[in-house]
Amino acid sequence: MDYLRKNAPRLINSFDRQAQKYKYKGENFRSDEPVGDLGLNSFEFFQRDRMQNRKGIIAIDLVRWEP
Repeated sequence: MDYLRKNAPRLINSFDRQAQKYKYKGENFRSDEPVGDLGLNSFEFFQRDRMQNRKGIIAIDLVRWEP
């Protein structure tokens, strides 16, 4: 995590979503982050589209990741 804080601070700052979109062309969310008042975390929320069809997501373990 120290590597990411030093070299990619926007990657782990989910509160500045506009900056993430600008730099990485997308957004990053922690898997355990709550989504609104839906009672779901972001991992559960992003598993389905608006029609409730299942879809794939990419999960990257930033704690064990090494450059």
